[in-house]
Amino acid sequence: MNHDAPDDGRLSTAPPPPGDVRTTDARTTDERRFSRGTVVASALGGMVVGASVVALALSLGEAEPAGDVADTEPGSAAFEAAYADCGPSDGLELVDDGTTLALDAQGEEDFSGASYTTVDCVLGALEAPSRVTELMNSTRALDGRQTDSWDGVTATWSYHPDTGLDLLLTVAPAGDPT
Repeated sequence: MNHDAPDDGRLSTAPPPPGDVRTTDARTTDERRFSRGTVVASALGGMVVGASVVALALSLGEAEPAGDVADTEPGSAAFEAAYADCGPSDGLELVDDGTTLALDAQGEEDFSGASYTTVDCVLGALEAPSRVTELMNSTRALDGRQTDSWDGVTATWSYHPDTGLDLLLTVAPAGDPT
């Protein structure tokens, strides 16, 4: 309260004179800046980030299960196993001596072809990484033909809502240097 203001019952909004400034908190500026809560929150945040980095490092270094089709069966054998596990199905063909899997999935106006459950089954059996399936799921008709590869498998696809997903999976035949 301003002691220089007239005492007529009204509260003064003027700031106190410079010599009348009092602090009730005896802590220094540095102590107020880093309270216990701030330190604890920072420590917890650091532990969460550290745990995330460790989990990512461990997941990148994990070995695949011993019975995995894509790792234990070279080349076309992985395609043959995926075809046997997920097919035979309308719109799923194993061709070129087992080195090519062709999938023609259903669209809004094209009811013949493989279901998207079959597409998911084949991609799962061949251990397609998430980046590939996400690219496939986000492909628009305007994007044209797309290509990606992983572990010796090359995927080429296009999508149109009316005709569905057309997916060609290839693997180099045994002994082929390409």
